Amino acid sequence: MLPLVGPGFATLDALVRLRRLDAGMDQVHAALRWQGLIIERERGISQGLRREVQGLVSACSRQEASLKGISESYCSQQEAIAELHDRLDKFAARQQVQLCDLDRRLVSLYYRDGGDNVIGQPPRAGAAASDMGEMEQFGLFYLEFEKNFRGCAVELKEGFRVYLPWAHAAMRDTGGGLALDLGCGGCEWLELLRDEGMEGLGVDSNSNFAETARARGLQMIVADLFQWLAAIPNDYFALVTSFHVIEHLSFPQQMRVLGEIFRTLKPGGKAILESPNPRNILVGSGDFYRDPTHLRPVFPDTLGLVGESVGFAMSKVFFFTPGREALVPIDSVSFERLDDYLNVSRDFAWTGTKPFSPGPPAAIKK
Repeated sequence: MLPLVGPGFATLDALVRLRRLDAGMDQVHAALRWQGLIIERERGISQGLRREVQGLVSACSRQEASLKGISESYCSQQEAIAELHDRLDKFAARQQVQLCDLDRRLVSLYYRDGGDNVIGQPPRAGAAASDMGEMEQFGLFYLEFEKNFRGCAVELKEGFRVYLPWAHAAMRDTGGGLALDLGCGGCEWLELLRDEGMEGLGVDSNSNFAETARARGLQMIVADLFQWLAAIPNDYFALVTSFHVIEHLSFPQQMRVLGEIFRTLKPGGKAILESPNPRNILVGSGDFYRDPTHLRPVFPDTLGLVGESVGFAMSKVFFFTPGREALVPIDSVSFERLDDYLNVSRDFAWTGTKPFSPGPPAAIKK
């Protein structure tokens, strides 16, 4: 407030404050420079980490591409191995066919030179030379018998279509393989299997059917089914069928053939048998005996139980709808009226599946 001293002191005070403010600004600038250094260092670290991450991502991509290549190579190798296995299986089957055909030819030569037994069986000592002529005559008669009473080839082939879903299921569940038809006769079923892309092999003791098989380009072996099956290894076929054969066998032979079928089937493979239905009153009372080689009717329920006792899973019996368009379980027919015995199908079908982990047969369980 003094005239001269007051303004002087105010000016001096302002200068002191300005100096202090300048010092504070220097500190702020120093702090900002320090923060800038820290930011630069962190930016460098961040860029370094980014480069490392990008390097890791690139390495992972390369590893992924390499693993993909290895996986594709592995899949290709697996496919090649599977194809090789399939080719080996088919080659083994063809070799078996050729061996059996060679055996048949050798036996045929034996008969031509005075042999004395049925094709597919060992020679019997002391048998008459005329026996072979009788067997040939019987074989020709039975060929004519089937033409007259069993139906034409086209009808038989169409009637077998009802089994195709089971055949395809057997191929799918076993991974594919060979289908065997025991007592293949005119080979209509084998021809249908070929049409559906499945490889089939037939066995029949009647050599007169061999010409039909060759004419159709089908594989057939002339042999006794029991002796031929005995030479087949376990778990070999994907599907085994036998149509109108089991009624020609005695009961011990029926048990035996079902046992051999079970043994030679792959796990998951299916067996299909067809036989005249004695529950149809016309078949059971007379028509069954038109064939002089029939021994006795096979009762459907009994065959189902025999299949269980051998070891088959899902041992089931079916009748046919009119025209063989579908299969119906036997439980769907009550047999309470006479019409039930008249209208039920004249044939029945049995099917069984070989389990992947076979347990004890039903007879042992009981």
